[in-house]
Amino acid sequence: MYEPKISVVVVSRDRPDGLARLLTSLRFQFYKNFEVIVVCNTHDFDIERVKYVHFDEPNISAARNLGIEAAAGDLIAFCDDDAVPEPTWLEMLITPFDDQKIGVAGGFVRGRNGIDFQWKAQQVDCFGNDKPLELGTDADFSVVQADKGHAPKVQGTNCMFRKSMLVALGGFDEEFQFYLDETDVCVRASQAGWQTAIVPKAEVQHGFEESDRRTVNRVPKSLFAEGKSKAHYCKKHVNDYNPESVYKTFEAEQRKRLLKLLVDGLIEPKDIKVLLRTLRMGFTEGQKRLVCNDQKEIRHTNDEFLEFVNEWDNDLRGEAFVGSHISKKQMIQCAMDLASKGIPCTLLYWSFTALFHHRFFDERGFWVQTGGLFGKSDRAQSIFKFNRIFSRGLSEILFLKKFRKIEKISFFRFKRVLKVTKITRNNTKEA
Repeated sequence: MYEPKISVVVVSRDRPDGLARLLTSLRFQFYKNFEVIVVCNTHDFDIERVKYVHFDEPNISAARNLGIEAAAGDLIAFCDDDAVPEPTWLEMLITPFDDQKIGVAGGFVRGRNGIDFQWKAQQVDCFGNDKPLELGTDADFSVVQADKGHAPKVQGTNCMFRKSMLVALGGFDEEFQFYLDETDVCVRASQAGWQTAIVPKAEVQHGFEESDRRTVNRVPKSLFAEGKSKAHYCKKHVNDYNPESVYKTFEAEQRKRLLKLLVDGLIEPKDIKVLLRTLRMGFTEGQKRLVCNDQKEIRHTNDEFLEFVNEWDNDLRGEAFVGSHISKKQMIQCAMDLASKGIPCTLLYWSFTALFHHRFFDERGFWVQTGGLFGKSDRAQSIFKFNRIFSRGLSEILFLKKFRKIEKISFFRFKRVLKVTKITRNNTKEA
């Protein structure tokens, strides 16, 4: 069985709550042969067996390079401090790397509500413009080929690289303080002959927490870094182009984004002018910077492989609790008891309404799906559909089990367990 050592690198800055939630969720990964490296400016998390690298600059590429240097794994995965991976994340993400030609892999990313996709498979051109990439298969992973003039890309909050490749490429270009940082690595990897795989079932939920660059509602505080990175990316990957033409197209894209925020009541008209001014300043600064083709030397600073989770049984499988809000307190207590034993647990508790569903990870150590019993959990579903708790819970769990290996469902009614159903590979049965 292919079981490489993995180093999970997490870059965090001034978001201790998000970091703590992510580290808690990583304890429930089914794949156990991994270490965690946290590169951040604080050490306010009470979780053992973490490699900590202090870094206090707003430069994600430089922080990631420090994480690479501290990594003792053969593969390096990256996840953000405002994201939470599914328990099967690492297990699925390593599957393509049995092929030595694979240098990059990435999974799908769901947005803040845990249901809608934020990112699937994409490719990028030499100007940094994204375009959907069709997989055309239901396989566990696809080794993808981009269109002419494009390269396959992965998302920074859900990606994995072969460490030897990152070292050979000189890691991340630290001129990309933020934005297009992992895209540049993907392009250089493709140019060097490495293949990229997309792994749809390796899922991460990305929450967009507040940072020094944006508010909790995704309102940017400045667009300087985006403008600077855009200019640097084009200078690096395009032989001859008109900078002003590139800027006008990029400004139009950002203006459209800001107008949506205006319509949503999150910014005022004057804010658009101020933010676009920072975009222009960043782009101008990026144009001034020289492109250095010399590769950064990635030095190995830590030989110790510090396995993150080693006290729990590798054969533990997921469980679920289903009921209405009436049984919420009892279900949460059951979930916390299982979480203390390292068992990934999912709670589904609903109101008797048609509210849209929401999935998230509770920092106490379990996954939650809530909303209305008659509401939809997918955009394609009808706004209202009559459901019973048993049938609705079973259908939702059968969908989630591929990410959480759920083998047992306890159905609650009036604060107690009414019945227990076991899920096998091909069917379900009452326990």
